[in-house]
Amino acid sequence: MREFWLRLQLREQLTLMVAALLLLLLLFYLQFFEPFLLEQQGLDARLAAESNKVAEMQAAAAEVRLLQRHDSGGNSEGNQSLLTLTDTTARQQGLSEAIKRIQPDGETVQIWLEGANYEAMLGWLHHLQQSYQVVITGAVIDKMDNPGLVKARLVVSR
Repeated sequence: MREFWLRLQLREQLTLMVAALLLLLLLFYLQFFEPFLLEQQGLDARLAAESNKVAEMQAAAAEVRLLQRHDSGGNSEGNQSLLTLTDTTARQQGLSEAIKRIQPDGETVQIWLEGANYEAMLGWLHHLQQSYQVVITGAVIDKMDNPGLVKARLVVSR
């Protein structure tokens, strides 16, 4: 091998040394550096996927907290019967004079109002929907001679 090397001209020896050096660099890259790069790319992809999972879980946790707050309502009135709840909240909203009749009907409650302030009634119904998940399943509202006052027959359920 040594004889072979000595028989080569200086230019050929330099060419072989450069080729050997390039071959060593290529082997080093393929053996050590490329696996690290591939592993890094895999970890980056995994990190992105895990970050998406964390974001989804945080959104779900926020929704659960909101639903828990919404279900508890922050008070004990949410545990009352629908009949008691509608009567109590209507009186709290200043509709006690307008209530003519409140009657349970299975899973629903029928409410008759006369001379109710329209804005107060809407505020009360909105409060029932937002705070207690009460759904208005039927409503007949007629205006009265006095401006802003209405006569209403409402059907609500949970």
